[in-house]
Amino acid sequence: MKKILLILVLFSLATLAAAQLADSPWPVISGNLRHTGLSPYDTSQITGAIKWTFEMEDGTESSPTIAEDGTIYFGSHDGYLYALNSDGTLKWKFKPAEPIYNERWKHYSGILSSPAIAQDGTVYIIAPDDNLYAVKDGKEKWRFHFKWNAIDFWSSATIGSDGTIYAGSARTELTNTGLIAGFYAITPEGKEKWHYEIDAGVTTAPAIGTDGTIYVGGNIMKTTANSATAEGYVFAFNPDGTLKWRFKVQDWIESSPSIAEDGTVYSGSKEGRVYAINPKDGSKKWEFVTGDGISGTPAISKDGTLYVGSWDNYMYAINPDGTEKWKFAVDPGFESIGSSAVIGADGTIYFGSSRGLLYALNPDGTEKWHISDLSSVASAPAIGKDGTVYFGAWNKKFYALGSGEVIISTEASENPGDCHTKQLSREVKFDREPGNTCIDGTCDSYSTICQRKGLDGTCYAPIEVCVSKNCQRYRSYCNIIIKNTEPNTGFTAVFKQNYITKDGQNHFIKETKAFLLPEQERSIAWQYEVDADSVGYCDYSDLANPICEQEEEKITWNFTTERRDGSEDRRDNGPSDGSREDSGPPEECFIDGNFIGEDECRSMMEKKYEAQPFGTEPQERGEEKSFFQKVIGWLSSLFK
Repeated sequence: MKKILLILVLFSLATLAAAQLADSPWPVISGNLRHTGLSPYDTSQITGAIKWTFEMEDGTESSPTIAEDGTIYFGSHDGYLYALNSDGTLKWKFKPAEPIYNERWKHYSGILSSPAIAQDGTVYIIAPDDNLYAVKDGKEKWRFHFKWNAIDFWSSATIGSDGTIYAGSARTELTNTGLIAGFYAITPEGKEKWHYEIDAGVTTAPAIGTDGTIYVGGNIMKTTANSATAEGYVFAFNPDGTLKWRFKVQDWIESSPSIAEDGTVYSGSKEGRVYAINPKDGSKKWEFVTGDGISGTPAISKDGTLYVGSWDNYMYAINPDGTEKWKFAVDPGFESIGSSAVIGADGTIYFGSSRGLLYALNPDGTEKWHISDLSSVASAPAIGKDGTVYFGAWNKKFYALGSGEVIISTEASENPGDCHTKQLSREVKFDREPGNTCIDGTCDSYSTICQRKGLDGTCYAPIEVCVSKNCQRYRSYCNIIIKNTEPNTGFTAVFKQNYITKDGQNHFIKETKAFLLPEQERSIAWQYEVDADSVGYCDYSDLANPICEQEEEKITWNFTTERRDGSEDRRDNGPSDGSREDSGPPEECFIDGNFIGEDECRSMMEKKYEAQPFGTEPQERGEEKSFFQKVIGWLSSLFK
């Protein structure tokens, strides 16, 4: 009897060990269960030389993971889970489902998630047919049915110490599919252990602390009589599925959490903040503000320094107390740094950018090297035992970087940011009256405003603000929407973010560079903190030609301004149907339905637009008209 019990115990221990996370160089996204992105292997010898490339049928956003035997796993938008040998040859590939066409981004979405590797070699991946798959040696073991979303679902699985697989599902759709959005715990046999409903979905990969607490970012729908908006939270779960605490951020969360050695939980969010959260009670330790959204996971170095990229074109180094150590500028692009940073044991920081570069930085923020002409890099790199850096890109290639001579191409890349046409057009919408929240005073009530919206009025970033009768200081939220209306040409728009206080003083905040693909729209938000007696309005300036445009080229602009009540200052009396046609005099030029006259109307509109920041100041450029003069010419054309 004792022998039978001993055999059963040994069998149970062996089964448990096989189901646990692999003891390998990079078994999950960001390298380990705490998502520090820190490798135990030295990369000081890596020069950026390309050891080999592997060609896929489509691009990839899936971050690679590495097994103990050196096998590299990653997914692709072609729908395959790939397993490559360490020399870049194909070991096997597995296609769980066909990619789904993403109408919003105009491409097919396949496997966005990153593989998690168990000790027995089982690989867990989320596929576009609403299933989490367990795959071993290129064959399916089992599948678990839950919701996937082609637009904004980047959740990946991870594996607890007892072999439990943790993964989040996409938002619940309006159509009743019977699938419940939320966070799931699944046994190594593919059965549900427990789930916690999070109705707007989980778009991050879970991290696990040394005490077994599971941390994950998700979003909850807040429904009112007239609207439904999503609010972002970092959730902390006990291993039995009970909620320990949740921490609210101001916007949607795409940044997976990471955990410091002392247990502090770090998370970024789409309003551009990095939060440090107390693991005991979910209280905020500090927050660090960047200039745009954050989708990458904060990496944590040996000395506790955080490295996190922002869509504002900077990689930030943040001290453990929340102060800035340094920042490194990259070429501007759409969501310029979406790739999570990773760190070699020697301190080198690696990350990709949307402009097709892979950077290696020294710990002091200086550039060590970079490679370019890669197409967009959203994949977080992985580091092998020998220091090799692996990553995938949108150009349908997967890369292994090592040491040796680096061959630099001098040929111009076919980058969508290059301006080739003689006339470029953009559409701009600006809300000069900010939404405000009280940051020094007692909240009498709360209301919801939109921090970032689209040209059609869609709110991408609703936030709850504090309303106070006796507020001493406010945070003002500003928003500009720029659309590239060119069908084939991408460019980078450059402008200055400002705030005008009540006394008329202009307060420069920062210069922003926003890359726009053809027919792409960018909604850019910024903030300014101001005393209650100085609250003014948002402003921008120097929104001129794209930085890649030649001086002699012309540019066409269409403008709409927006009032706080949500209606538009249109140039006609038609219904607010989203049209941007310039037909008829502005509605301000009518009193009781009667036109006040051409001269008086022109004078009124010149004063109005002189007061609003619709362009650059006059410049000494020969006979070239300043942008302000172009606006006046545009106003005159309304009455021709």
